[in-house]
Amino acid sequence: MLTTVYVVIGDRDRRLTDAGWATYCADVTRAIEGYAVRVHGTWRSDPTDTWRSACFAVRVALADADQLKAALTAARTRHAQRSIAWAEAETTLFL
Repeated sequence: MLTTVYVVIGDRDRRLTDAGWATYCADVTRAIEGYAVRVHGTWRSDPTDTWRSACFAVRVALADADQLKAALTAARTRHAQRSIAWAEAETTLFL
């Protein structure tokens, strides 16, 4: 069984240098690509925005969700970030 998940990262308080942010994004991307069945999209804030953020929409097997969460937590910890948002989309409406 698969679920759709939105993973959101940020560096609102600018703890990371530009290079550090790029490395963090790359680490999160690798974690997602290692467990996701499909990546629907990736969105990143404009480099001139006040704070940095990125959102990933992915399909992941329920059996792999905990492993992906662990990989994301490891990336967050390595880069001294406070949190990563994990939002499962339980209902999709097509309008």
